[in-house]
Amino acid sequence: MTEKIKELEEENYRLNTTAADVLTSNRELRKEKKMLVDKLMEVKSQINETADEKVREILSRYFTPGQIRIILTKKKRLHRSGEDTAAAISLRVSTLRIWATKIDCIPEILNDVILLIKLKVKTFLEKERVYYDEMHVSNLLCFDTTKENSLGPNSTVQVFMSRVEAASFLYNFDTPMTANLLRQLIIQLESIKYPVLSVTSDMGGSNRSVWKELGVSTTKSSFNNPHDDSREVFMLSGGKIQRTCIQKLLHMSQKGLKMAFKITQQHLDVSKTQRKKVKTATQLSSNITSKTLTFLGERNLTK
Repeated sequence: MTEKIKELEEENYRLNTTAADVLTSNRELRKEKKMLVDKLMEVKSQINETADEKVREILSRYFTPGQIRIILTKKKRLHRSGEDTAAAISLRVSTLRIWATKIDCIPEILNDVILLIKLKVKTFLEKERVYYDEMHVSNLLCFDTTKENSLGPNSTVQVFMSRVEAASFLYNFDTPMTANLLRQLIIQLESIKYPVLSVTSDMGGSNRSVWKELGVSTTKSSFNNPHDDSREVFMLSGGKIQRTCIQKLLHMSQKGLKMAFKITQQHLDVSKTQRKKVKTATQLSSNITSKTLTFLGERNLTK
């Protein structure tokens, strides 16, 4: 019995010694890890400082220090210095013309705008919408000096626009909108991860035929997404919805809540040639009107 106790005591001593060695080794490893982490952070800091200096050096050729701060820090506002203001107004008109000529604006899908949407789509909310319409243009013959070809004469232009980007990325002359063309454009947007939830158009004769081709009616307000069969794309009548919302907005304004101050009853009572006025259409489709309707809609105040 005494020998057994002695063996256990020796075994306990060995285990305690081993545990002490392990703890010592663990402390040393922790110190080494801390040293490596500190060294890694120092290297990262040096790399970031070097990269920041390099980026600033490159951007300084084209932008002022204030503009560079906005780009690198993602600030939306900046107290502009005299240098910033001077840089903003000192661009020559000839420079702007040269830049504009580099934008490919041939009829059909504008790939440059598609690329822009692809780069910006990550910042969008999922409240996306597209709409299309047919517009009348001056029936003139124009010559494109960059492509060395002529355009026109044409009487109408088909425009397909993204509501969030607020910029058209397709146009074509004397080309009616069709269901196949609409599906093709939706596939283009979906392929760059731009979700199309709904499409808006007025209820002109050609647009009603598109609705019919897609199988949309008073009892069925959507069609299958051509890029993803598991989702639906809803068709909305832009004119009716907008008029109803604007009427509600005007009614609320009469009670003292004045938000879209430029909108009056005259915007809804336009007739004949007044419908073609750009100023009236711009005020109805302005960012202020859009934000106001969004604010009211999120609070169920447009019903």
